[in-house]
Amino acid sequence: MFVATVNYQDPNAAKLFTDSLRETGFAVLTHHPIDPQLIDSVYRDWQAFFASEAKYQYRFKQGEEEGYIPIDVAEKAKGNDVIDIKEFYQAYLRTALPQTIGPQSKILANQLVALAQTLLTWVEQQTPPTIRYSEPLSAMIAESPRTLFRILHYPPLTSAEARGAIRSADHEDIN
Repeated sequence: MFVATVNYQDPNAAKLFTDSLRETGFAVLTHHPIDPQLIDSVYRDWQAFFASEAKYQYRFKQGEEEGYIPIDVAEKAKGNDVIDIKEFYQAYLRTALPQTIGPQSKILANQLVALAQTLLTWVEQQTPPTIRYSEPLSAMIAESPRTLFRILHYPPLTSAEARGAIRSADHEDIN
């Protein structure tokens, strides 16, 4: 399968990006406005978080979607018998993050939402006029309290993993 690499700054980026999504469901976006140093800083903070025992203080509460989700309760993809080999932290933009996490994570999350609004606008602009949306796509996440920021960590394999378990099984987005 060929997945297009799209330069965000290319005058035809909206069409190239949307065509790739339509044909494969994926696209690689380069030269986007997110500062790589910001991304690196956020990765460093979260790598330290996942390496610490303090992460267990932030364990999610049953019935809630926010907080640390340890590997023993990670997701099981639709149709799979075993859970994925990953741990993660989920937060909404309004969610307080662990004390060890710097402000860069909130900055990055907000920049990613802004980028997502642009990409959704591209998709909307490239959608055939016969297809109507209930509201503009970019408006669906504008100031939404339900936009989730998920930080994934794939811990080293130990050879004690369940038979058939993989990092992240084929899945569908559900919301």
